[in-house]
Amino acid sequence: MADPDPVNTDVPSTAQSAADKPPADEGDVSGPSFWKEWGTLVFWVGLAALVGAGLGFGSLIGDHFTSTAQQHQDCAAPAPASVSSWQGRTVSGVPTSLQSSFGYGRGTQVIESYILVTGAKLPKYLAVSAMPLVTSDGTQIILPIQSKGKTPAAISAVAIQISGAIYRLEVCITAPNAAPGSYGSQLFFPGASSSGGNGPSVTMPAPVPVTVTFQSEAVPYILTMGIVPLALLGMIYCTLILVRRSNSNQSMAGLPAAIREAIWSVNGIFAFVVSLGAVFAAWNLQCYRDPTWGTPWPVILTVLATMAGAAAGASTVPMGLSKNPSGASTD
Repeated sequence: MADPDPVNTDVPSTAQSAADKPPADEGDVSGPSFWKEWGTLVFWVGLAALVGAGLGFGSLIGDHFTSTAQQHQDCAAPAPASVSSWQGRTVSGVPTSLQSSFGYGRGTQVIESYILVTGAKLPKYLAVSAMPLVTSDGTQIILPIQSKGKTPAAISAVAIQISGAIYRLEVCITAPNAAPGSYGSQLFFPGASSSGGNGPSVTMPAPVPVTVTFQSEAVPYILTMGIVPLALLGMIYCTLILVRRSNSNQSMAGLPAAIREAIWSVNGIFAFVVSLGAVFAAWNLQCYRDPTWGTPWPVILTVLATMAGAAAGASTVPMGLSKNPSGASTD
């Protein structure tokens, strides 16, 4: 009886083949999944660097805008102490009110107006009494600030003779650290009389109201520091919603790659530009055009949220037109 055929030892068994195979994609830097993950990491790191650079550069620009907005006007010398009353003198042409706005600057500002004064022995200076600057609810007051050994009043006023009966009324506002808001004061001409038309002179019937407004010094910083991160935040939020709606099975692990692919596109770049415009428009309407913006302080947080919401709304259309906003796979 013939012996059976010998086993062919040249053909490896299935178990041996499986054992000899290297792990799939382990340490493989040439596969598409590796470069996809690496590209996503580089994208988000670059985005974080862009936000950081925007914050730093914006801080420098905001500081420049704030410093250039400071007021440094020279106030007139106060009237001599011996001139303390307008007794026996008649004044006319007194303004019904005086207004001034510091914007987001601080410092010293002068309000000017011209009046006519008649009477005997008109002096070079006539003192004008001024009440302290306070808010309408009385919660804020601008106090005198000591500087170089002196303590100038927050508000002072004087009438300076220009020519004959013509006087220049100067109101000096010194407020280097005023909180944002609207402040009011009143000017008095102690002992003065006011012309009553063709009739005799009558006692000055009412003081002159003075209104001074201050914006928050955060106004330039919110735009220069916040425009890039707020635009990106609103845009990413919009993209996240679109990604989840287009692919409800999108895994959390795949969201960074999906958002990266949606943003790093023609529609994404256009959406970012539109978001910048929306943030600027919201800042212009809510901050810049409000002369007393910044009080109370929680309004700052509200405006930041509004600006981010404007960016999200503006980027909805271009991001919604993306062919495949879901980006990455659901694995």
